[in-house]
Amino acid sequence: MYQIITSVRIISMRSLLFKWCLHAFFSALIFSGSISSVEAGPSSVPPLFVDALVSNGWSEVVGFRFDNQGRMFVAEKLGRIWLVDSSGAKQPVPLIDINDEVGNWRDHGLNMLALDPNFENNGFIYLYYTVDRHHLINFGTPAYNAAVNEYFQATIARVTRYQLDSATNFTSLVPNSRYILLGDSKKNGIPVLHESHTGGAIFFATDGSLIVTTGDGASYNFVDGGGGASYWSQALNDSIIRPEENVGSFRSQMVNSLNGKILRIDPATGEGMNSNPFFNPADPFAPASKVWALGLRNPFRAVLKPGTGNADPTAGEPGTIYLGDVGWDNWEDMNVCTGPAQNFGWPLFEGLTPQTGYMNLTTENKDVPNPLYQTGGCTQQFLRFKDLLKQETLLPLTFLNPCSATDTIPDSIPVFMHRRPVLDWKHGNQSRTGIFVNDTASTININAPGSPVIGPSFGGYASTAGFWYTGNKFPIEFQDTYFHGDYVGQWIQNFKFDANDKPLEVIDFAALVGPCVFITENVADGSIYYVSYPDQIKKIIYTGVVNNIPTAVATQNVSFGPGPLSISFTGSSSTDPENQPLLYSWNFGDGNFSSVADPTHLFTAPTGVPTTYTVVLTVTDDGGNISKDSLYVFVNNTPPQVVITSFNNGDLYSMNGFTNLPLEAQVTDAEHGPGSLFYRWRTIFHHNQHLHPESVDTNKITSTIISPAGCTETYYYEIELTVTDIKGLSTTVSSNVFPACDPPTAAFTSSTTSVCSGQSVQFTDASTNFAIQWEWLFPGGNPSSSTLQNPLVTYNSSGPRKVTLIASSFRGSDTLIIPAYITVNPNPVLAISSSNGTNSFCAATPYSLEAVYAGSVSQWEWTRNAVPVNGSNSPVLNVTKSGNYKVNVTDANGCYGISPKFVVVKNPLPSANVTASGPLQFCPGDSVTLTVSPQSGNTYQWKKFANSIPGATGVNYVAKTNGQYKVVVSSPFGCLNSSPKFNVIVTCPEQIVNDRIDGKSNIQLYPNPTTDFITVAFDGTAGNDLEISITDITGISKTEIRELIFETGYQSMDIDLSLLKSGIYMIRVNNGKSVEVQRFTVVKH
Repeated sequence: MYQIITSVRIISMRSLLFKWCLHAFFSALIFSGSISSVEAGPSSVPPLFVDALVSNGWSEVVGFRFDNQGRMFVAEKLGRIWLVDSSGAKQPVPLIDINDEVGNWRDHGLNMLALDPNFENNGFIYLYYTVDRHHLINFGTPAYNAAVNEYFQATIARVTRYQLDSATNFTSLVPNSRYILLGDSKKNGIPVLHESHTGGAIFFATDGSLIVTTGDGASYNFVDGGGGASYWSQALNDSIIRPEENVGSFRSQMVNSLNGKILRIDPATGEGMNSNPFFNPADPFAPASKVWALGLRNPFRAVLKPGTGNADPTAGEPGTIYLGDVGWDNWEDMNVCTGPAQNFGWPLFEGLTPQTGYMNLTTENKDVPNPLYQTGGCTQQFLRFKDLLKQETLLPLTFLNPCSATDTIPDSIPVFMHRRPVLDWKHGNQSRTGIFVNDTASTININAPGSPVIGPSFGGYASTAGFWYTGNKFPIEFQDTYFHGDYVGQWIQNFKFDANDKPLEVIDFAALVGPCVFITENVADGSIYYVSYPDQIKKIIYTGVVNNIPTAVATQNVSFGPGPLSISFTGSSSTDPENQPLLYSWNFGDGNFSSVADPTHLFTAPTGVPTTYTVVLTVTDDGGNISKDSLYVFVNNTPPQVVITSFNNGDLYSMNGFTNLPLEAQVTDAEHGPGSLFYRWRTIFHHNQHLHPESVDTNKITSTIISPAGCTETYYYEIELTVTDIKGLSTTVSSNVFPACDPPTAAFTSSTTSVCSGQSVQFTDASTNFAIQWEWLFPGGNPSSSTLQNPLVTYNSSGPRKVTLIASSFRGSDTLIIPAYITVNPNPVLAISSSNGTNSFCAATPYSLEAVYAGSVSQWEWTRNAVPVNGSNSPVLNVTKSGNYKVNVTDANGCYGISPKFVVVKNPLPSANVTASGPLQFCPGDSVTLTVSPQSGNTYQWKKFANSIPGATGVNYVAKTNGQYKVVVSSPFGCLNSSPKFNVIVTCPEQIVNDRIDGKSNIQLYPNPTTDFITVAFDGTAGNDLEISITDITGISKTEIRELIFETGYQSMDIDLSLLKSGIYMIRVNNGKSVEVQRFTVVKH
């Protein structure tokens, strides 16, 4: 990565920038694809407007979207999405960070984001970006390294959907929600074969389809007809493009290529919409299936015109799209796309006029074979791109086959007329609009005499589109107008259009706003927000007082009757946006007036003479703005009486072919003869919620053609007749005809027929014969009824449950009732008991828990502190630790139950550490004090030879006699612990002579000293017990032996001393005759 320039000051739109810089949209002044700083002078806006900084410090910010809470979701080109709350606080970490995946070079990177129209419920967010080639080729393989970037090579752009979590108010991602809608592999993404021209706009249309604009992906350095200076060879090897697509910028003209297009896709699947002009039902993912319009170079920004389009996606009316297409050598475009298959001309046209360099090429479209090839001497195998596109004209167009002077290109091959931009402007200071001279396309400067567009001339270098202002915080002249920007020109202009999207006026609005890459309206405050690349978000606000036009609303209680006719009028329903008081002026059309808001007026007319009056209400606010509304009064007149007689409402039309439906009505009028009545028949085709009205037929008796449409969805025809008398009083009636489909047969399936309490069942309609209405009844379910075709029902109480479905269409209905269709099983109810009847136990004491449940169980699972206990598939759990225990049960029906929490406390053993005040061997009359470590709340019992010593319950005990002593300590929790035994010997050391207690000993020890064992020889008597104990010099017991003597006489026993350390030890032997003590020495080497 090499950085050439770290800062550039853009002086004006005539700045001497490198030619290629003008086309690398974010500026290719550094190979990293970013500009460290871009400086501009103070902006210029109209009086009372203020250009204010919203936030700065961004890293290559390219755009943002507002949600309904007023929060901004901000996109940075390097691949990060940030959340800024309504107070302006930016989250400390990115909401989404795909920097490793995004190819951030030249004008490539994260282009833009879109929020789903239903974002407040589903949290869907859509990202459009260029993929780093290293990620595209290597991700998911050992060769992938997130730190590696591969730029200036062939790659793709893709669209990816993420879901934000409603549980966190959309401040975090739903794990594993990522879904690639477009470009999930290198073969089906938007090809990127040069340093620019990805496109960049992504937004939703009125019908809920997702709109994506794409660039040609070709070289901006030369005329690129394929095989030139782009990365075409690499793209071919990687299957990023097909061989047929190796035509450079002409990919914009290929129907089956994603480059240079407006794409319209399903946001759920990424498929093309089935109402797209080139949709292929056999391959909805094909590029052609996704194309809405074509012929674009670098449509970096685009916007939907508010109030256009149809909500029905099958109607093929997504809405009117305004877009900025970045030009090449000379002209920048402002285009308006109003319908399908419109072709904006690139590369054969740049702006309003032909592009000579590309027009001179003879590049063939190898997706379009020439139908005349090898006939009549035709050697041209494929049609050329310029054979399929012609300049706009008012005359009928004929597309002749290049191999014939008479044969036209067949209708099966798409051909196009250039859809000229509504405006273009030059890299300098010239702007034009299109006109016709003698039916031939021509141009005129917008400031020239005779121009249909008024306003100052302007120029620029990079058209960036904008938005339609829908608010009322700007002065009226800016309301419902369009704002458009230019990146290098650093301006935002205001444009007015007529109802047919023809430009009328341009107004210099804001200059020197910096490199403007995104413009929108914040509907929360009615101001313009825009990005001044690379690090600022700014806004333009109006500080003056806006006086908006009021809305006049006039109503009347009656409109016709014999004179004199008294009518009450209501004007008080009129409103003013600023709630200013309104002045009312009524003109009753008979020379009388009123300034009352809700007047009553008496209308007169000559007896028997039908007379019509036009009543006009004018309301005026304090600022002088006015609004009008009109009504009609018909005195001595009644409306025609109309009955359609040629068919009955509800009649059926044939599904076997077209029906010629006669249209005739019985019409009478009390005041007018047949010659004074006027007829207007209209046929309206209904498809689901969408209406397709046909042209009006003004014949009194006529007919209409009914197509055999119906059965698969909601279809019918409405025949409407309006009869108007010569005075303007009319009556409108209508009747419907429906497809001759059989009535449905109700049927359904379900995801299961056996559930546990609290679980849901997905019901799926399986009715035949095209039901269009459904009524479900679910006793005991939630909901208990539904009109959805495929409802989801939750059952919260156990028992058998009936299901009823009534399936209906225009041909009738059918009812299916299935008793006890769903079995709802109860969930297990559990409890926990313990082995000692309490919730606590002492350390080192066995303790267990047991699940209390009488039903059949297929699976047990115990948890401690919400963590499963390994190997706990049993109703009994042995417990060794404190904690919160629960047991989960899955019964034989698969129903799940969980017990209440059972808190277990493991109590520790009390300390039983005893110390002696001196030696444990002493002379008669002496003593040793044994002391146990005291602890608060403990109680003590001293014992001798396992027998409790009466009254010995303190922490100290004074031992004066021979014996083995210990203490048993009891804690406040009832836990017991015993100390080691202390062997007390009351004898004077002087009594041990020659290693014996007396000189007449009956025992012998050898060897002495010893190492690992010692032999005890003694005189024994059969039937007596032999007791031998060994203690160290302090009296601590080391070994105790007790055995029965089986023989009488002198005998011996070997004692293992391997565990003793070096030292002096005492051995005590009781052979049933006498007790003797001797000393021996252990020496370890």
